[in-house]
Amino acid sequence: MKKLAKIYEYFIYVLPAVLFFSYFPIIAIGSNESMNFELSLPLIWLVLFDVLAAVLLFAKIKFGKKYPGITDRKFFAFSWLPLFATASIFWSLNPTRGILTAGILWLVFFAIFALIFLTKYFVEDFNKEKLIKSFLISSCVICVWCFVQCILDVLNVGRDATLLCRGCTVQSFGFPHPNGFSIEPQFMGNLLLAPTLYMLYEFIKKRNLKNTLLLGLFAATLFLTFSRGAIYAFAAATVFMLIFEIIKQKKATPLKSLMVLIVAFLFTLNLQGIFAAVSRTNDTYLSGVNKVVSQLSLGIIDFHVTSNEMPENESTSPETSDYDGYVTESTEIRLMLSKAAGKIWQENKAVTIRGVGLGGAGMALYNHGDTGSTKEIVQNEYFSILLELGLIGFAFFLIACVLIVRAFKNNPARILFYALFIAYGVTLCFFAGLPNALQIYLSPALLVLIMSEQEPKKLKK
Repeated sequence: MKKLAKIYEYFIYVLPAVLFFSYFPIIAIGSNESMNFELSLPLIWLVLFDVLAAVLLFAKIKFGKKYPGITDRKFFAFSWLPLFATASIFWSLNPTRGILTAGILWLVFFAIFALIFLTKYFVEDFNKEKLIKSFLISSCVICVWCFVQCILDVLNVGRDATLLCRGCTVQSFGFPHPNGFSIEPQFMGNLLLAPTLYMLYEFIKKRNLKNTLLLGLFAATLFLTFSRGAIYAFAAATVFMLIFEIIKQKKATPLKSLMVLIVAFLFTLNLQGIFAAVSRTNDTYLSGVNKVVSQLSLGIIDFHVTSNEMPENESTSPETSDYDGYVTESTEIRLMLSKAAGKIWQENKAVTIRGVGLGGAGMALYNHGDTGSTKEIVQNEYFSILLELGLIGFAFFLIACVLIVRAFKNNPARILFYALFIAYGVTLCFFAGLPNALQIYLSPALLVLIMSEQEPKKLKK
């Protein structure tokens, strides 16, 4: 069992890196009319980790020991949501998708329980320093890769090598925005929320060169993804953290972190302008910068800077990028799907109360005539929960949120967890789904391991 416990420990150390590979590499198993069947590294990790934890649990656990924070008994109050979600499969419009989603829900539930409560049973003297190193080093490597992706795309290297998504290349805005090893930039930006907020928390506590550089790198890469959902979420969490710390410290010292974030944003903004100027499109530095500002401000700020005019009848003339600024379609589609989900939810009392069943949102939208494919889903997790699980499921979701807030009220690092909770809460307005966003559920559990009981050990120089 000691060998199994050691393997379990190493599984925790590699989790920060594994989470970044949410789409590449991918194992395609097949598909049906409503979904694709695929396996990613995080999903494989999740299954193997839970099997390891289950074997160790049945072999070694002696119940009764208490831990700081929420107790084992209180933790299981979170099970009401997955329990009801699982029960809803019986009336789901897409039971196949519902069964698979429920399976992942329970795997995530047990993994979080194992990480927070069982690790101290299984691993004596768990090495937090190794976990911190893994968390930060893997984040740094992925950030560097994101910049490399952009440079390769500007140099006209193909997507087979860069792994950029179809809409991530210079063809869209004149400059690339990286997706790392995830399916889209919004998921890459989401993956960076935990390390960036962690470093912001560390920087506020101690302003040194290491914390400054890491905060700057993580924030700059997050801005580089050009994901409005991730950037807005980070901004909301940052404002919350700074206000909390200013009130706590009764001085404005925490505002010094804004200098690092502003420099990171300006660096990325200028880099995107340079990418636009040297790319194969007819964009200029100013048009690239304008597109960033316009998109992030939802078109409110637009300097109306145009790209260079293309010469007529010139075969070697540069390409024209697809978008001139704020892309209204991306917002309109999300709003349309959310409104459609809300309308379906209201039309039938049974659906209002219990929903169309787990995994059934795509089918409900298609049957209602709102989409042209059963694979289309509600791109807003809150409306998705409301449509699939109704008022009952949404009530269990709200209870889970309250339990999370209460769980960390006595934690010395509660400001970090609350900020992360706010950030993820904002991002859920921009997408729905589970397999591509496991970091939302597993990253906080990792940070609990890092921050529990004592402040994390300082990395050796």
